[in-house]
Amino acid sequence: SSAYDFETYEILYATEPIGTDNYQIFSRDNNQTLASQAVESVTVTGLNHLNTYYFSIRAKDKNNEYSGLSNEVTTELGPANIASFAAYGMEQSIRLYWVMSSQEFNQGFKVYRKQGDGFFELVDSWQSNPSLASSAGNVIEWWDVELVNGVKYTYQISATNMLGNEFIYNYPASAIAMPVQAINIVNQAGTLTDSITFGNNAYATDDRDEYWDITKSNPSGSYVWNAFWQANWGNNGTSLQQEIKGGYDVDNEVKTWVMRTRCSQTGNVTLSASGTFGRAEKLWLQDGGQYHNLLSGPYTFNNTSSNVRTFNVFWGNLQPKVLIGNMANQVVQGGDTVQFAWTYQYPFLIDYMELSLQNEDETLVLSDYLTSSQSTISFQLPQSVDIPRAKLVFEVVAIDGVRSVFESDWTLAVVPKMNLAMFESGWQIVSNPWPTEYFDVQGVFGAGTESFVQNTSGGWAPNNDFYFGIGTWVNPSDITFLSSAESVVGNDYYFDLEDGWNLIPNPHICEYQLSELRFFVNGKLFSFGEMLGQELVSPAVWVYQNGRYELAQKIMPYQAFLIRYYGSSDIFTQINLLPYWESTPITTPAAQSSVEFRITSNGMTDAVRVGTHKLAQGESLFRLDLPKPPAPPFEAPRIHLFVTTPTKHEFYTDYYSLYHPLIDSNGEEEKIIVFQTLVSVPNLEPITFSWGESGLPEGWQAAFWIDNMMSYMGSDNNVVWTPQYVADYTGFIRLSNYEVANDNNVAQAINDV
Repeated sequence: SSAYDFETYEILYATEPIGTDNYQIFSRDNNQTLASQAVESVTVTGLNHLNTYYFSIRAKDKNNEYSGLSNEVTTELGPANIASFAAYGMEQSIRLYWVMSSQEFNQGFKVYRKQGDGFFELVDSWQSNPSLASSAGNVIEWWDVELVNGVKYTYQISATNMLGNEFIYNYPASAIAMPVQAINIVNQAGTLTDSITFGNNAYATDDRDEYWDITKSNPSGSYVWNAFWQANWGNNGTSLQQEIKGGYDVDNEVKTWVMRTRCSQTGNVTLSASGTFGRAEKLWLQDGGQYHNLLSGPYTFNNTSSNVRTFNVFWGNLQPKVLIGNMANQVVQGGDTVQFAWTYQYPFLIDYMELSLQNEDETLVLSDYLTSSQSTISFQLPQSVDIPRAKLVFEVVAIDGVRSVFESDWTLAVVPKMNLAMFESGWQIVSNPWPTEYFDVQGVFGAGTESFVQNTSGGWAPNNDFYFGIGTWVNPSDITFLSSAESVVGNDYYFDLEDGWNLIPNPHICEYQLSELRFFVNGKLFSFGEMLGQELVSPAVWVYQNGRYELAQKIMPYQAFLIRYYGSSDIFTQINLLPYWESTPITTPAAQSSVEFRITSNGMTDAVRVGTHKLAQGESLFRLDLPKPPAPPFEAPRIHLFVTTPTKHEFYTDYYSLYHPLIDSNGEEEKIIVFQTLVSVPNLEPITFSWGESGLPEGWQAAFWIDNMMSYMGSDNNVVWTPQYVADYTGFIRLSNYEVANDNNVAQAINDV
């Protein structure tokens, strides 16, 4: 603890256990850092290496008052102060190197070694090796030889004082012996030679490493010369006699060295490799546009001047690469001729290639034999082809037999020439994907089919046209089919968004995940997730199918959808549909509890959802409390949730879902949550109440109250209620983490809202 009158720490030390007056004191008078209460260590000087010392510490204040003594420790002085100790692996050998800042009464050093996770064993000593004696100086180099390449060795050193006591240095050093290879250069006459070395080691890096990377001087006189080259090392680059890169698997990876050569004579110059290469290894030399494997034989070139000639050296599993040309995601149609282009890296390594359009289930072969001399292909798609989410895929067979696969970043929807749409009976919102086809609703969906489109005020207007680019409500009385061989939209397509609900048709014959929707706000691209983050669109995207509104997980071909936009007059926003545009998937953590309540009449259903969620507070409510879609353009019962307190989004007049913060899931603290509902009844037809998908913890209860009747989830599903009036009926959904008694006062529950 701190003290305003702290003076110093005092270290008491002696050559025997500390008594009342047999010690010396080391304090701030000897080292000023002891005047700080924060100091945690200090070096006591002026000691004798021949003695054993005892130490204790106490605090002293400005009134010459002392704390109690600490515990007592004892030690001897080490005969050598080792400043650094390192190990470097080379070809079947490891070099140890250590530096002492001082030695006193040191007889010499011992070296211990262990292999892998084994135990340390003595491998050399000052007693048998004079180079390890203290007389060797303050810098010692020691080599361990005849080692196994690729094995990790760990070393520890010790110093021995004049009393024969051994002091272990506490920081071991590890290294791996690795092969060091050579590239040799010789003139035509064989009278001038030079050589450089290279390798890889797990303890090295691809950057500059002391000891492993050795510089090389420029040549003079009559010479052949080669060196590795690092243009960014030093002010003017650095030539290297040896360059060791970080460790890697040469059977599966490749690294590159830059080599430069010079020769004072003109004529043929030959480069060759020597070392302990594996049988399958490759050492490719790139000389301009020529490639040569030095492990298959020497490489000879004609030297015409003493200027520098630059080569790239590839050591490892160098394999060819195909770089597929850019192309926009799009829809292509049977009968279309499509052209694909690509380039190569290391085309000389290619034996042949196979080219296809693929998804997870289907493959369309474009060519089963291409050579590296070809970089484009034009292909007419078969009339009946159908491959959604197709990638262009190259399967490349290298000259060494290795197969590599490369696929396009872009994705195509490959659709047939003749496309067939099937529409179920009943109300739905649909899309015509053929820009040049102008259909009559009753001609497509049957006589008597009603149809509506969205008008400029956001409501529904009667309609008898089924045109491209307009989402359309229809209610065919039977399953209907629509086919056409007309051209479909291939590229991306824009729709302007207005404040409120927007009915958007899918313009393409492909599906859309919600994360694949994208938007332009004043010309700037936003993903769906980014629009949610800015609260510019609702997370709820609705489709109408199976006699009810459903939250869309994806938008299907021939389908339209409803999305709510919260824009202001000073921004211009468009939704842009680009097939298979990739963006981060949109996820929301699972709710603690969640249950859907449904009302059904004349085959049409409406629903709401309530629950508890850990994110049900603050701005996160925007992702959970979802707005109710607009009333459909036909007579149907409707239920929504509402709140009596203001919300951030004042335009929310009704909700599909509402969530409450977490409550005790085990029911130990009993809790009731009430959600207010409004049921709009357009006629006096019976209405069936039912409970849908549920995610309630065990022991929880859900109940619905309306018009003095209660429906409990599980006990009386599919309760039928006949309204007495065409009106709006208030009610509530009660959610509890325990089973509430049937005689619980309903009025009390309502008052708890």
